[in-house]
Amino acid sequence: MIPKATVSFRASLLTRLLGALLAALLLGVLALFFGLDHFVSGQFTRLREEQISRTTGEVHRLVEAEGQRLVSLAVLLAKDADLNHSTFYHLFLAGERNHPQAAVERIAHAFGFEAVSLWDESGRQIAVSPAPTTPLREQANLPGEAKLPGRPEGGIFSSLAPPLDLAPGSRLLSADHRAWLVADAPLLREGNPIAILRVAKPLERVLETGLPALYPASLKVTETVPSGATRIDLPPVTLALDLPDTVGEALRGAKAVLVVILVGGGLMLAFMLVIYLRWQLKPLTALSSAAAAVGRGDFDQRVDVQGEGEVGQVAQAFNTMASDLTQLRELERRLAHQEQLSAIGRVAARVAHDINNPLTVIANTARLALKPPLSDPQLADDLRRIVHHGERCMRTLELLLDYGRPVRVQAAPLDLAALAQELGQRWKTHVDAPLSVPVMADRMQLEQMLDNLLTNARDAAGAEGTVRLVVAGADHQARLSIIDSGPGFSPQARERLFEPFHTTKAGGTGLGLASALAIARAHGGDIEIGDADAGTGGKVTVCLPLGGAQARPNVAAPR
Repeated sequence: MIPKATVSFRASLLTRLLGALLAALLLGVLALFFGLDHFVSGQFTRLREEQISRTTGEVHRLVEAEGQRLVSLAVLLAKDADLNHSTFYHLFLAGERNHPQAAVERIAHAFGFEAVSLWDESGRQIAVSPAPTTPLREQANLPGEAKLPGRPEGGIFSSLAPPLDLAPGSRLLSADHRAWLVADAPLLREGNPIAILRVAKPLERVLETGLPALYPASLKVTETVPSGATRIDLPPVTLALDLPDTVGEALRGAKAVLVVILVGGGLMLAFMLVIYLRWQLKPLTALSSAAAAVGRGDFDQRVDVQGEGEVGQVAQAFNTMASDLTQLRELERRLAHQEQLSAIGRVAARVAHDINNPLTVIANTARLALKPPLSDPQLADDLRRIVHHGERCMRTLELLLDYGRPVRVQAAPLDLAALAQELGQRWKTHVDAPLSVPVMADRMQLEQMLDNLLTNARDAAGAEGTVRLVVAGADHQARLSIIDSGPGFSPQARERLFEPFHTTKAGGTGLGLASALAIARAHGGDIEIGDADAGTGGKVTVCLPLGGAQARPNVAAPR
């Protein structure tokens, strides 16, 4: 089993791609916000400053225009005959206050003024509307108080007397905790001024009636201007202009929405990118594991090729490399086997030269000694044993010489099914074969190979066991299987079955299967080792090219 490759979090390509995406997203957000702050916000800030400046100018113009209107109205009202006559009688008839008071209240009621007052030339108040809660004559005689020249005697403007120049004009003043716009006009009698008429309007009413058409601004008379408001000086009054920053609020809202969209979109994009990249890079993980296995010598590793992109091309290249490495290892194994065979051939030739002749002399001498009848049975048995083992040693040398020589194939058309039927009759073995399975083969070598394999199968099955032959042809390949009911092949035996001189049988030479494999590969085929279909027993399958496939003559095929 291939261990799963692990990649550190910091070294992961997926992590680096995700980090690059988040960094690019962050840079994009910062650039966007910098653009908004530097260009859009700056532009709106300048527009707001212009709006504040324009509003301040409008306030000044509005107050000035309203003052001029009040002055014109005050001059007009100062010409009121009833007011003029009642004021004249009051000035020359001491204590006559009712008629001037009534005239002032009538003017205030008729024109909607919140404050109207009448003053004499010395700055003394004659009448006022709204009327004071304490009669003026009582206020003038309050105990403990001395009447001061120019001091008013009651009303809203009790502490603020009009100027004594008797010229028409308007101004702002603060009284009764409120800001007022007042206008003064002299009352004339035969061309001579006799009194001053003052009309007043609260400044907030002036602003309320004039500013709503300009901007949704808030103007308040205050002594201290709160943070965020603009100061407007109208001496002696200070106004606090609170101009709603609707564009700034909209821009801040847009920024907040943009942050949510960008962050949410970025996270969604990152999540989708992680899923997509994990799917795309999944073959690389399998490729890494397979490469590690190939590094350990397992060249049978292959990875699934998904698509025709770069990752798919890498996987295809890896599979090609692994296949080439498999062929290269097979070639190296064949070359090593050829060298082994060459060494065995040289050793066999030397052994044959040095040992075969003495063995022949020993065996023949023992045969000659057995020709006359021997009276000693023990001696005769010993001589026969010498002959038997001498012949056995010579047979081993013969097999060794045959294995060391290259296999020379004289291929000819051959029916593998017919050959299997002949072997079955000779070996008294059941044969399962179709009518005909044509191959190109050397009949003598093929028969020698099958005899060796049948001998091994009969030895493995034992006297009570069974051996059968199965022939089949499909996919340009002929297959002849020799199946026995023996114990089968152990995993340890499978690893060295075709190794020369390796045997599991007592008295075996270890060259039978190696020679059989050499013959099969010389014909362009191979030998497969497996288990019987029932799960017990051994199975050896000879694979040959089907039909007219060419054999490979003069090749000593390796394991």
